[in-house]
Amino acid sequence: MNAPVLITLSVVFSGMLLLLQRAQANRRLLVSLMMLPLFALCWVYASTSAAIRSAWLAFFFAILFNVLFWLIIGRYNPVAKSEDIRVLRMDD
Repeated sequence: MNAPVLITLSVVFSGMLLLLQRAQANRRLLVSLMMLPLFALCWVYASTSAAIRSAWLAFFFAILFNVLFWLIIGRYNPVAKSEDIRVLRMDD
């Protein structure tokens, strides 16, 4: 198992899943379609460098991290809609 590949792919997969998790409900499909090439690129890299086991483990760690993030933070702070976001110090 290649540790630098595992760490790098864990960070990339975690970031992608976190962005998907914190996207608005009506924009999740668009966000996932935009992330699809990066996800495919990571899997192609892992398969060509014989690090597919590290990629699967990194994906598992990313899911675990995102579930923990959702349990600790995301459940109590849901994603706001664009209309509900208020900017402070705006006199409009």
